[in-house]
Amino acid sequence: MKYQITLSCGCKYLLPQPPKPTDFTLCGDHTGTQTVVSQDEVESYKPVYDFTWVNKISVRPADIEDWTAAAVKIVAWTGQAEDWAAYLGPSDWDDQKVAEQGDKIPQAAAELLFPTLKWSGRYYRH
Repeated sequence: MKYQITLSCGCKYLLPQPPKPTDFTLCGDHTGTQTVVSQDEVESYKPVYDFTWVNKISVRPADIEDWTAAAVKIVAWTGQAEDWAAYLGPSDWDDQKVAEQGDKIPQAAAELLFPTLKWSGRYYRH
């Protein structure tokens, strides 16, 4: 993880650690030299996460390290029998593929994600 600081002049920098309440040095400011910046010149700072994105299907548990991230896509669709279901798949699949080939998620999770379908009176397809 790195930290982005914004100075009162509007310049933004990435630091390898959070700013300390003492002066610190930034390299490569807008003059191209090293600059010592005091804490009162720092307008804000925030963490910047440097994630390593992995495919949730192909990643092995041994490959999970700090700042590993995976994204999923969840779609829901209604059937002709007054029912509905929700399916989960990799984020790089299109919606149709997730609906056809994804893993069905449990009813409780689906109802939290798609409350309108729950309230529609349709039953969850098991």
